[in-house]
Amino acid sequence: MTKPISIPTLNNSLIYEGTGLDSILPLGYDAKDVWLLMNVTATVDNKLMTSESYFTPVSLAYSNLVDPQIAVTAGDNYTFTLSAKGGVGVWTWLDHPSGTIGYFLDPTTGLPSNGYYLVPGIDRTVQFIFNVELTTIQSPDPADFVVRSLWNNTHI
Repeated sequence: MTKPISIPTLNNSLIYEGTGLDSILPLGYDAKDVWLLMNVTATVDNKLMTSESYFTPVSLAYSNLVDPQIAVTAGDNYTFTLSAKGGVGVWTWLDHPSGTIGYFLDPTTGLPSNGYYLVPGIDRTVQFIFNVELTTIQSPDPADFVVRSLWNNTHI
């Protein structure tokens, strides 16, 4: 759904309102099996801004998670593309190897990014940015970076 909006200074616009799960859940689905991804994109001072939010109608502790079967493709300069080949990777993140200090950056936005819903068909690409002053391993093997999601925390 695309809807033009105008946001006041305090960013408190109501975009959608629904009462009761029966009115917002897809017909025939259980609340344990659904979630909502909402991206709000706006142009501010000629710069594209995106806010991504997630909604789960029940606690993730009670959700029916499906193995996301995450594939990781390593690229140049410690860039990694993550793809969910199974279910949704709820709170997917990459861990860097021991002795390697830094953070993951979304190369498109230039913003730190590590911890999101990895949706089949919507790949995520991140790049590891080293803290050269603290890193003791300057050239780690990209295969030593490990991807995880909430699925791993609940099914190991």
